[in-house]
Amino acid sequence: MPPDFLKDDVWFGATMVQLPNERLLINAPRWTSPYGRKHLLMNGASFLHTTRGYRVMYPLREINRQAYVTDGERREYGEYGTHLNYYAYGQAGMSAAVTKANTVILGAPGLLQWTGGIVSLSFDPNDSNANMNKLPIANTYNTKELGPDDYFGYSVGSGIFDRTGKTLYVAGAPRNNIATGQVLVFKPPTEELDSLKIMAKVKGTQSGSYFGASVCCTDINEDGFDDLLVGAPTFVNSDDWLPFDQGAVYVYLTTVKDSGFVLDDAGYVTGSGTNGAWFGNSISDLGDIDGDGFQDVAIGAPWEDDGIGAVYIYRGTLEGLSNKNVQRIQPAGARGFGWSIAKGVDVDNNNCSDLAIGAHNSQTSYLYRCVPTMQVDAVIRVPDAINLPQNTTNFTAVFCVSAPVTQLWRNVEINIIGTIEADPESNRALISGDSEISFHLTPGQEICHEQTIEINPTADLSKPIALIFQLEPDELMKENSTVFLSNAARLSENSTLKTSFLIQLVKDCGEDLICTPWLIMTLKAFHSPHIPGSNTTLGLRVSVTNKAEPAYGARVEILQTLPLKRIPSECTLKKLALLCEINNLLRDETITWDLELDDSNEKYQVDVMHFHVNAELIDPLLRNVTDEAKKELMLEVIPRSDFSVSGKSMPNDTISVLRESLATGANVSFKHYFEITNLGPSDAPVLTVEIIPPNRTRIAANISGCERDKATDLSETEVLKCIWKIPAKVSYPVYVPLQMDLSIEGEFLRENNTYNATTVIVVHKKVHGFPNYIYYNVTTTLILEPESFTWKLILVCVLLGLLLLGVIVYIMYKQGFFQRTTHKMLQLQKDKDQQLIQESESSSSHYETDENTQSAGECDDADYHEIQ
Repeated sequence: MPPDFLKDDVWFGATMVQLPNERLLINAPRWTSPYGRKHLLMNGASFLHTTRGYRVMYPLREINRQAYVTDGERREYGEYGTHLNYYAYGQAGMSAAVTKANTVILGAPGLLQWTGGIVSLSFDPNDSNANMNKLPIANTYNTKELGPDDYFGYSVGSGIFDRTGKTLYVAGAPRNNIATGQVLVFKPPTEELDSLKIMAKVKGTQSGSYFGASVCCTDINEDGFDDLLVGAPTFVNSDDWLPFDQGAVYVYLTTVKDSGFVLDDAGYVTGSGTNGAWFGNSISDLGDIDGDGFQDVAIGAPWEDDGIGAVYIYRGTLEGLSNKNVQRIQPAGARGFGWSIAKGVDVDNNNCSDLAIGAHNSQTSYLYRCVPTMQVDAVIRVPDAINLPQNTTNFTAVFCVSAPVTQLWRNVEINIIGTIEADPESNRALISGDSEISFHLTPGQEICHEQTIEINPTADLSKPIALIFQLEPDELMKENSTVFLSNAARLSENSTLKTSFLIQLVKDCGEDLICTPWLIMTLKAFHSPHIPGSNTTLGLRVSVTNKAEPAYGARVEILQTLPLKRIPSECTLKKLALLCEINNLLRDETITWDLELDDSNEKYQVDVMHFHVNAELIDPLLRNVTDEAKKELMLEVIPRSDFSVSGKSMPNDTISVLRESLATGANVSFKHYFEITNLGPSDAPVLTVEIIPPNRTRIAANISGCERDKATDLSETEVLKCIWKIPAKVSYPVYVPLQMDLSIEGEFLRENNTYNATTVIVVHKKVHGFPNYIYYNVTTTLILEPESFTWKLILVCVLLGLLLLGVIVYIMYKQGFFQRTTHKMLQLQKDKDQQLIQESESSSSHYETDENTQSAGECDDADYHEIQ
C-alpha cells in the first residue's frame, strides 16, 4: 500500500465550522482506516484546531459498531440481509452545523447501509482547548420514516421552532423515495436504540429533485422563530425540451401552535432557471444586510453557465423570500463558484455581514465585503396647490429627498442625482432653475430644493400640469472600485426613485370656487373564474369616474389578501393596503388601475377558492362625494387539472416461481411501476390516489405519502390512501414493491400453477365539481415451475426396457433361437452311422472272422470318440 494511500482523497476541509474562542472544526468525511488485510472503513475524521494546536477525533471508529445485526423486521433492508454496515462507511462530517445548544452536529449519510444519521459533539463555549464530547448517536434502523440509501444527514442544521425555546435538529435525506427527498426536524437523540422524535417533516414534490441536499434555518420574517429553507438542486421547473438540473429552494415559514408548530409552504425560488445550474446546492444565512428587519440569504448555483457558477442574493420578507433576487454574483475565471457558501460574518466591523464563497473546480475562494444599504425616497410638494389663482403665471414646487433613520448604519452616506421634469408631454411649463440637482444624504436626513415653475399663459391649461421627480444613485463604491470605503452605502430596493405631482391651474369649481366632485367607483375582475396555470389573469381593474367638479386630494384605499405583482405609479403599498391618489380628476374623466395579484405561493387545496378585495373612496374633507364609498369584489379561482396514468410490471410481466422456493416458503418479490402525469393547466397540491394491491400479496415497503385506508381495516386487501402534490406538466413516479409469501400462499399456487397479481391505482379528480376517477392496473403473472419428473421418467424407462426385452425374448423363442439344433444334428448323424454299420454287418457276416468283427468294433468305438 502506498504511504499516502490513506490520506489521499479524504476530502479534508469538505465542511468547516467556527467555534467560540478562535477554534475551528475541519472535517474529512472520506477519511479511511484499515480493517484486517482487505478492508478499508470510511468512518470520517474531524480536526479541532485551536491557537495552540489541534486534535483529531474519529467519532465512528468504535470497532464493535462497524456492523449491526438486525431483527429482520424492516423489509426495506431485505436485500442486505440481517448483517448491515453500521459505522463502517458512515462518512461523518459530510455536513456540519453549530447549534445554539453548544453542540456541533455532523451529517453521516453512510451510516447503516447509507440510511444515514447524525453525530453530535458537545463543547464548552468558554473553553479554548480542543475538548469535545461525543453524544449518543441514534441508530436510524428504529426510525420508520427512514430507509436504506436515503442519505439522511447529507445536510444538517438546527433552530428554535416553538415556544419551548429548545433547539431542534434538522437533517435532509435527499435520496428518500427515489430521490424525491425529505427533511426531518427532530429532538436531539438521547438513546442509541430509540427512534428519532420527529417534530415536523417536509417532503419534496418531484422525483429526482434531490430535495434536502441543503438546508438553512433562519428567522426570515422576524417573528422570533426559525424558518426553514430546503434546496433541491436537480429540480426541474421548465417545460422546455429536455430540461435538467435547474434547481430550486423551498421556503417554509414556522407557525407556532398550542401543541407545537407547523411548517407552512411559502413557495420556492429558482434563480435563473437554466439547465444544469444546480441552483440550491448551497444556502447561507446572511443576516439582515439591507436594514429592513428581515433576514437575507445567499443561494449557490455552482454549475450555471457551463460550470462557471453563480450566487444569488434574496431578500427576506414578511411572506418569505422575495420573488426576484437583488444581486447576482459571478466572478471571471471561477469554476464551480457557489459550491459552498459560508454563513455571513462581519469581518470588517461595519455591522454588515460579509460573504465567503468557494469555487470548487478552480480551487479558489472569494470574500465579498458587505456595503450597507440606505433607503431613499423622492417627494414633490406644492404648498399653495389648492389656493393658486386662476391666472397664475408661476408657482413654487419643493423637491425633496429623504432617508429614514437606521440603527445599524448611522455614519454611511450616498450621493443622489435628482432630475426634474415639468409637463414633458405638452411643454406648457418650464423650470426656472437647474433641472438636475445633486444630493449628499445620510440616514435620518431630508434635503429639499425649491424650484419656480413658469407657466406659459397662452397654453391650454384645462388639463393638469405634471411634475416628475426622478432619482438616480451616484454611489461612492463603483463596480470597478479597488478600494473599499467604510462610509459608502448602496441604494435599497425599497427606495422610491420616481414620483409625480399633478396640479390643476384652471378649476371647474363653480361660483363658490369650492370643488365638489361626484365619484363613481367600479371594481371588475380580469377573468371570472381564474384558472391557475391557464392564460387567464388573477386580478381586477379599479376605475373611478368623476361626474361633477374636479376632485383634488381624494384617494382610494384597496385591501387585498394576495400580494401585487406591480404597483401603479399613483399608488403606494403598506403591507397589503394599497393607497392610490386621485390627483386633479376633472369632470367626466376616469382614472383606472389594473391590479394583478400574485398567487405563485398560493396552495389551491380546495375545488373553489375566493379572494376578497375591498376598496374605499376617501375624501380628505370628509364630504359626501359618492353614493357608494365602499365596494367589495370576490375573485373566484377554480384550479383544473387533468391526469394520465401509465405503468408496467418490473422486472417482467411474467415471473417463474421455482419449486425450491415453494418448498422453502420463500418470498417472491416484484414491483409495479406507475407514472401519474398532471397534464395541467393547474398544479395539484392535494391529489388523492388509492392503491389497491393484489389480495395474495403484501406491500414490501412504505410508499411516501401513503397510509393504510382505515375504512378497509376489516378487509383482506390492504388499500393505501395516498396524498401527493403534483405540479402541472410534471410526472410523478410511484413504485409499489410487492411480495408473495409462499409459506402462506404456496398451496394456492401449487393447486392453480399460475396467479395474476394485479395492482389497481385509482386517481380521484373532479370534473366541473363532480367526482371523477381514473383507473389503471398493472399485472404480473406468477407461474409455478413445472414439477420435476426425473425419477418417474427413469422408472418408466426401466419398465419400458423390460417390456421390450420380454417381447424380443418371446420372438426369439418363437423362432427357435433358444433350441440346441447342433446336438440334435449330431445325434441324427450318429443314428444314421449306426444304421449303415448294421446294414454292412448283415451283408458281410459270412465272410468275416471274429477278429474282423472285433476290429470293426474297435473302429466303431474310435469313430464315436472322435465325434464326441
